[in-house]
Amino acid sequence: MIKTEIATEHDIDVFEYDGIEKEMLDKLNWREQLVTYHKIGQVWKVTNESQNPIMLWGLFICSPGVKSGWMLFNRTAGFYAKSIATDIKERLKEELKTCHRIQTYVFAGDKAAGYVKLFGLKYEATLKNFGPNKEDAKIYSMVQS
Repeated sequence: MIKTEIATEHDIDVFEYDGIEKEMLDKLNWREQLVTYHKIGQVWKVTNESQNPIMLWGLFICSPGVKSGWMLFNRTAGFYAKSIATDIKERLKEELKTCHRIQTYVFAGDKAAGYVKLFGLKYEATLKNFGPNKEDAKIYSMVQS
């Protein structure tokens, strides 16, 4: 059983990330980036039945009517994939009532692509050399009909 709630800056400060992008993110100041996301948008914390944070995710406005999403999930989150996907999909549907597009980027080869499809986002394009090490990224979106 998971619980999703609005994250605080403290939650961001203490989140222990062990996910697939750890090596790449450790080269960046990812906590500072998450604090910025917290200041300009909304950040949610997902915890498991032991109250351990297993995921942080959020949305911020990148242009009028368009929100950009991001997520960091620990390896443990995979055990809760179906519950997480159901919860986020419903939250994204609610968010689409206040904007006309939600989008996210996924680095090529990242397992997050499977998650974003479960959230209801659709693949749009591949962005060549998008990452810090020239990784390609795929863009996924959900739009109002």
